Amino acid sequence: MTDKMNKLNENQLEQVVGGKKRYVQNDAGANVRSGPGTDYSKWYHMDEGDVCYTNGERVYSRADGYDWVQLEDGGWVAAHLLGI
Repeated sequence: MTDKMNKLNENQLEQVVGGKKRYVQNDAGANVRSGPGTDYSKWYHMDEGDVCYTNGERVYSRADGYDWVQLEDGGWVAAHLLGI
């Protein structure tokens, strides 16, 4: 991975502004985890269409190759599952 892949562009930063309302956009739903990666424990599951709020934190996980966004409740969700 290169540093370039880990840098966020301005559009991505806008998309995860704290308090931003998001909807699960995956027909299988989304697991909310204790940290930014699939190796963290699952806290709970959200179904497609469920509402959540991001807190502005975004992390790229080298371990699983996903960008993760943190929710206001402290949980983490893979960004693509929220359409980010």
